[in-house]
Amino acid sequence: MNTKLLAVAVVAIVCVGAVAVYFGLSDDDNDGTITIVDGSGATITLDGPLTGLVTVNTNAPKAMKMLGLEDEVKGLCFYASSDAKDLESWNQFKDMFPEAVHMSRISSTSALMSGEEIIDTAQVRYVLCPVSNMTLSPSSQVALEQLNITVIRLDFNGDTAQEDLDKLATLFGRTESVMNALNSYLDVYNSVVDTVKTKAAEADNSDKTFLYLMSAKGGGKFYNQTSASNNLVESVYGKNALRNIPGLDLGGVTNAAFGDTNIKEVVIAEDGSNNIDKIFVRGSSTTTDEAAALTLWKSGGSGSCALSSDYTSLSAIGSDSTGKIYVFNSGLMSGPLAYIGYVLVAEACDIDTGYNVSQLITNYNNAYGFNEDTSGCLFKITISGGVASASEIVII
Repeated sequence: MNTKLLAVAVVAIVCVGAVAVYFGLSDDDNDGTITIVDGSGATITLDGPLTGLVTVNTNAPKAMKMLGLEDEVKGLCFYASSDAKDLESWNQFKDMFPEAVHMSRISSTSALMSGEEIIDTAQVRYVLCPVSNMTLSPSSQVALEQLNITVIRLDFNGDTAQEDLDKLATLFGRTESVMNALNSYLDVYNSVVDTVKTKAAEADNSDKTFLYLMSAKGGGKFYNQTSASNNLVESVYGKNALRNIPGLDLGGVTNAAFGDTNIKEVVIAEDGSNNIDKIFVRGSSTTTDEAAALTLWKSGGSGSCALSSDYTSLSAIGSDSTGKIYVFNSGLMSGPLAYIGYVLVAEACDIDTGYNVSQLITNYNNAYGFNEDTSGCLFKITISGGVASASEIVII
């Protein structure tokens, strides 16, 4: 397979304007104010562009680095269970952010970073943190706001990663350098995705049917056709089996639990009617080797359906190596690297995209100074004689 070389180009100024209109730089009265709605739904209004902030955990500083704003990170705070874990994160990030000081850590049981530390040590009054996971607690936010410190919640992960990057660009005034950085990233993202979609259309697997699973505490779940992550898969291969089930009540959410008896019945019936061809499993960020992928398939994290008697008859599970079961590293199915997820799905479906996944991740690391793993992205589960095994699929 030939490696496709990516030329990282700046998108035309027309595209820049389109992004600005879509995500919004509010300046209705031409008075220089900036307004965004953050990931929590809070309206953030500034008198002018930000000039410095404290970041919480790892996604926020990475986003700042991607936009060339590393000097505006004045303090690095990490969500860590111990001082040793906190120091490990600091050592990983400190060289990328020369203007940042090491802030006290936070965890699920404590909030050691204080408002006084933000003001006196980092000398800023803005904090950029995740929306709900590994982040400041609501009570901590209230305490900070009482000191006139503004908390901005953006995840830079999942299905809103690009939108969050654009909002961050807005907060810093959408300068030429920031917009060049944003659009260079978007150019790579769109180039890969457009190429994969073109290759997928040529292969024409639109008549195929798949299941898309995830592991979660308390039991795994099915993605249905309403989830944005499912849209990624469907843009490359077939249709979600749950899409074809009339009257299926999913309670208005994007997935349904494995343990739901009604779900089991309709999935098995759907397989009988339309032959569920593949099963895709979204693992975790720690699904990086064969052992982890196999454990995930067998146990589904904290809950499972995969090898239970309810599902072993599914066509995609099969027996004696006939099944088509694939486990993905979750970090490549959403967030800034989601464009690689398109490549992984295509390759699992025997669509040659021309891309080398390891090289794509290396290009990303080189562009931003990160150290994302360049292997352990996709695994195939094989069942032979009733025994499951996992093997890594290396895409070169």
